Amino acid sequence: MKNWILAAVVAAVFAGGWWAGSVHEQAGWQAEKLAMSAERDRQINEARRAEAAMREQIRKVQADAAEREKRITADAAAAGRAAGRLRDEIAGLRRGLSAATAEANRRTADAALDVFQQCTDEYRSVAEAADQHASDAVTLDQAWPESN
Repeated sequence: MKNWILAAVVAAVFAGGWWAGSVHEQAGWQAEKLAMSAERDRQINEARRAEAAMREQIRKVQADAAEREKRITADAAAAGRAAGRLRDEIAGLRRGLSAATAEANRRTADAALDVFQQCTDEYRSVAEAADQHASDAVTLDQAWPESN
């Protein structure tokens, strides 16, 4: 009978130790699970903030592009009106060439050549700027990271 009591006590101590270890292990797992959940939530919130910042940047860039487009359209319209006035002035000068003196025609031709030279210089400058812009665009396109 003593052996039975001793065996029962040993079994009870073993079962109690097993239960205590199990509870302790489950508490550790639960704490680790909570820590991982908190870290995951922190990472999700950080990703959301980054996404919101990116959306805001995209919105701002699009608004700036729309504003530039308006300015470009207005500038093109103004340039068209100026070209129309210049065309009218040139047509008026042509109509008056036959009635003008030789000296007046020479001054008109000299002024026209000056304007032509200025236009040529400006055209060259615009072409150079356009080539530089195209080169910059290609560089940015090639340097842009590829998405997977």
